[in-house]
Amino acid sequence: MQPTKSTESSQATQSKRRRHSDEFKDGAVRMVTEKKYTIGEAAKALGIDRSVLSRWIDKLAPDWRPSAPEPSDDPAVLQVQLRDALREVRELRTAVDILKKATAYFADPKL
Repeated sequence: MQPTKSTESSQATQSKRRRHSDEFKDGAVRMVTEKKYTIGEAAKALGIDRSVLSRWIDKLAPDWRPSAPEPSDDPAVLQVQLRDALREVRELRTAVDILKKATAYFADPKL
């Protein structure tokens, strides 16, 4: 019997899967929780996927949460933050308006 394409691809995927030691995982988690790397920076430096590192953090340091960025007094940074916040407000208002119209439409007894 010939192997099917899905069988071949699953075998290829399994062979690419790497195993990491507990020490490696602990070190990777410490990079994020103690050395203040972002998850993306640490994952890239270690050559692993962000989702893998996130799972390790969830398992090995369940109480850890990323800290908020330091507030800035730089006018350029504040301008960018304000622009982003105003764009988000516009997007949320648009979403609320759409939901109100949808609610009114589906509440119409003529449907």
